[in-house]
Amino acid sequence: MHTAPELNFIPGLVVKEEFFDYKSMQNGAKNYLYFTKFRLGSGPFYGIHAGIQLKHMQVGYADRHEGVMYEGWAPKECITIGVVQKSDSAVNVNRLKIEEGEIIVGDDSAPHFFASGDRAVLLVLSIRKSLVAEVVPQLLRGTDQVYKDKNDTILTSLSGILEEVESRPGYSYSADEIEAFETRVLDTLRVQFEVPVPIEHPLNAYESIAFDVKDFILENLTEECSVSNLTERFSISDKSLEKYFPVLFGITPKKLITQLKLNQVHEELCYASAENVSVTEVAQRWGFSHLGRFSNAYKDIFGTLPSEDLQHNS
Repeated sequence: MHTAPELNFIPGLVVKEEFFDYKSMQNGAKNYLYFTKFRLGSGPFYGIHAGIQLKHMQVGYADRHEGVMYEGWAPKECITIGVVQKSDSAVNVNRLKIEEGEIIVGDDSAPHFFASGDRAVLLVLSIRKSLVAEVVPQLLRGTDQVYKDKNDTILTSLSGILEEVESRPGYSYSADEIEAFETRVLDTLRVQFEVPVPIEHPLNAYESIAFDVKDFILENLTEECSVSNLTERFSISDKSLEKYFPVLFGITPKKLITQLKLNQVHEELCYASAENVSVTEVAQRWGFSHLGRFSNAYKDIFGTLPSEDLQHNS
């Protein structure tokens, strides 16, 4: 059973790390944990995590250059606020749709399931609940909701801090400067969440089914699964599923099934030993019977042959 990670704020710590795979993505995401991780794109995997840790909070951003899907945990005893600064495709958390310029507020009580069909840039603030209770207690009752960033208040405040930090590489921040950053953030939260009013992006019936289909696929990856099986199970037409699924996830259901299974093969091969398993064994376990087509599809996504990943880790 996964749980929220323990807090480890180091006041004045500045982070800017590029990542080229999920392992390095995890290492750069201070105080966050990622599980059940899948790539939805192909080619080189790339992104950046950057930010600064203060006394009671951390301010940062995540720039992921391709579609991803994962279960994540935010820091323990914190409220976490994410602002979608840029999105080239659909972005959703759990069953909430989020558009550019909107805010998602969450906490550490449960994991969040994040999906973006293409590149997405998020500004992220995690702040101790104890401080939120003093300054904007109403926000504690407003989690798992989407809000409009009024006049780009949150975006301007957080991006301003991050721009200042990035303009002074190697700079050592004093206690007074750290406190000044925190004061700016708290003043922004008071303005933004004086009267929190969530906005609604209600799901239509087809979108709701699309989320159900996505959950079913994830829970049954080891089983034979086809679009015709899905449309029959969920009483939806091929045309409707093909139309609404990409709206939410940036990918067709058929492509998602293949992509997720290839991700699972890649995960196994990268941590397995050639002495214990073979590429054929792993591929067939995930439903790939034609090894030539499998190898080509695998290389299209990960840039390596499956045998190379297995040998590299043997």
